[in-house]
Formats: sequence, structure tokens, C-alpha cells
Amino acid sequence: MGTFNGFLREIPYIRVDRFDTYDEDTRIFFLTHCHADHMVGLCDEFFTDLKRRNLHLYASPISVRILKNDYPNFVCRFKEVIVGEYSLIPTDYRGESINLTFKAIPAGHCPGSIMFLFDIPSKQVLYTGDFRIDKHEEFMNKYFGDATLIETIYLDTTFCKKEFPHFPTRKESLSGLCNLITYWLEQDQRNLIKLTVPATYGSEYLFKGIHERTGFKIHVNERRYNLHKFIPDLDEIIEVDDYKLLLRIHACDNFFCRLANSSPNRVCEIKITAMIWKNYEAGDSVVRHEGDNLYRVCASYHPSYSEISNFVDYLKPKRIIACVFPEGARQQGEMLRLLKEMTRKYAKRKINETFVIDVGKMLRSESNFRKLCGSDDLLSSPPRRFRKIETK
Repeated sequence: MGTFNGFLREIPYIRVDRFDTYDEDTRIFFLTHCHADHMVGLCDEFFTDLKRRNLHLYASPISVRILKNDYPNFVCRFKEVIVGEYSLIPTDYRGESINLTFKAIPAGHCPGSIMFLFDIPSKQVLYTGDFRIDKHEEFMNKYFGDATLIETIYLDTTFCKKEFPHFPTRKESLSGLCNLITYWLEQDQRNLIKLTVPATYGSEYLFKGIHERTGFKIHVNERRYNLHKFIPDLDEIIEVDDYKLLLRIHACDNFFCRLANSSPNRVCEIKITAMIWKNYEAGDSVVRHEGDNLYRVCASYHPSYSEISNFVDYLKPKRIIACVFPEGARQQGEMLRLLKEMTRKYAKRKINETFVIDVGKMLRSESNFRKLCGSDDLLSSPPRRFRKIETK
């Protein structure tokens, strides 16, 4: 899979979700969420440079809490954004004073994940990061009702493939998961659950639902616990002391707990997955028995092909840049074809002149990357109701 390089052509003085490809012209940094593939380049050296230049990294309140815990010597380099409101950051770029106006929008990918909708003269640019939206129409009307001038979407295309037409809703995934857990635990008081989730954090919705349905707390390792403590309401749901509490549901990676010493016949392993669920259709079971005591439950934190299509159709951008793309010319060509197909309902110009998968926006060598920086001089954005973020 290709990885976005952090550069937005329309706003050359910012970087988003990539922090090892910036230069001296870069003035503002944004982070959508705290997953490792979006944090490349974040390190003490990076924040030391931000301190030297008096620059900041902007993120959601939850993400800022996580960052401050990871980098306690650089807490002044982080700025919280208010989700759902327009904000303004004054800066300068090549001698010009600029007011960058943007709105942070919930992304639904994991706790604290956000999109960024940037306002620049006569147009808007949306960077989605990773996202998954429930209640599509209600959400879009609330957060994008005034987004009528979107020029470019930097789009999460993780599952922009015809073989992933649909995914179950979060509610459907949670229901199937809880039914399986309840069934297994009720068979015998000695039975345990081993829950394998795809990332260190992001499955909190499932954890909360499991606790509400079963009443059981979930055993996690210390690393996961230290991360989850920044997420509201999880302190009553997760625990690290398994032997004291004799917990029955484990998302601990088998580290030194009762699960490791239990009979395999007593342990039901449940893997939360999305990639293997090709051609899922509404009404299909979200649970798949893989043999013995191994099950898979379908739960996606990225949009399906149809969800991507609905998202694009609502916003009607003039340009689409894929932030995730497959390897190989044939696969990339197929993704381009699908994105063009989505736009045929509203495109007025020739499709191949208007909509592109811009592979050039993916990670490139630093020497080539620097040539792109500073290609546009941006002026102040049009009047908006916004909150000014202090940069000092």
C-alpha cells in the first residue's frame, strides 16, 4: 500500500500526517489521529526543531493528551483544535501574512480521529485521514452542509475496491461479537475469550459495548492501558491486573496472564478483521467460524466502496487524491477507474481531465519533494465565523 507524504499542493506551507518530509517553508503541522502510520517522523528531534522555530502541531484533544504523554518535554508544541468549529491560525509564508481557516470534523476511525476541511481563497480542500461514518446523511448535513466549494479531497481509499462493496455497521458488528462472547462464556464458568484487535487503540466502541452487554471488564496489557486512560469512560472497562480480578475477556496479547496458562479447549479466540470480508452484503453474518475455537468478526474502521462512493457523491469534488493506493499499475488503474465511475453522476468536464489518482502525492524522495514546496502564494481566506488559535 502507498502512504501519503503529508503534502497538500493547494497549501504548500502545511504538513498533515507525515513529519519527516517538511522543509523550512513548512509553517503548520496537523495530525488526524495517533496511529503509527500517520505519525511517521514524530520524535524528539522533530519537536526540538518545532521549538527552535516556534511552530506547533495541531490535533484533537484526545490526540493531544496522548502526544503529551509520549513527549512530556514538548507539551508546549501541541495545540488542541475544537471539533466541529472553524478555527484560524495566523502565520506567514515567504514574506506574506496568512490566516489559515479550517474546520476539524469527527472522522469516526478511532477516538480523537478527525478530518480537516481547509478554507483557502475561492475553494476548500478536505483531508479525510482515515475515517468511517455512521448515519451518513445526518452526519454529512451537520458537518458538510456549508461545504459547497470543495476543490480537492485527499481521500481514504483503503477499501476503494469492488470486492469490498459493503461492511456491517458498528452496531451490527458489535451485536454479532457480543452474541458470540455471551454464548461462549455461558457454556462454562471456566471459559475465556481471547480478543485480537487490529491496532493498539481504535476498538474502544467494541470494548464499551462488550462491557455493557456482559458486565465483564476486559484485560489489556500495560501499553494498551496507558493509552486508553486518555479516552473518556474506559477506566471502568479495562484492567491490567488479571490474576487479582480473574478476568474472562482478554485483549492483552497473551502477556503473562491466566489466558496463557488455560487449556486451549477453554479459550475462544475472536479476531476482529475487515480485509478478508470480500463481497460482504447487508444481511450476511458478521461472524465466521474458522475451525476449532477460532472465529472472525467483521468490523471495519475504514469506509467500504459504497460508503466512499456516497461520500464523494455528496461532496462533488473537482479533484480526488487517493491517500492509500495499491501496488502495481493494474491495481492503481482499477482504483482510478472506480473513482472516475463515482463522479460520472455530476462531473461536467471530461472525467480524465477532472479526477485523478495522483500517485505523485504519495511518499517521494526528499529532493523531488522539496521542488513542490512553495508553488503557490496563498492569501487570507474568505470571511468565516471562526475561533482564532493563539500560536505563541
